[in-house]
Amino acid sequence: MDSFNSKAVKVLNSILEITDAEIVVSSDWKLHCTLEDLQDMFIKYGVSKAPIATTPNHVLKSLDEIESTRVAEITEWLSNHPDVEKWVAI
Repeated sequence: MDSFNSKAVKVLNSILEITDAEIVVSSDWKLHCTLEDLQDMFIKYGVSKAPIATTPNHVLKSLDEIESTRVAEITEWLSNHPDVEKWVAI
């Protein structure tokens, strides 16, 4: 991964500033990087906040299950963090 798209970073930073949201990574990046690596990467490429966590990793049985697997991972993370009342997936 060479860099982040600068336009996307600008939009994400605006969202973070307006909402005071935190970042939880659910992408496959969590399989290749530690949380600390992800935090360093986000800051290196200009994101105003680093991720605070990653979602659990569920085993993907087939490519047809990517969406449902991701939903299950996010749902599990949210159930383990009942203090989170508002969230959005980007």
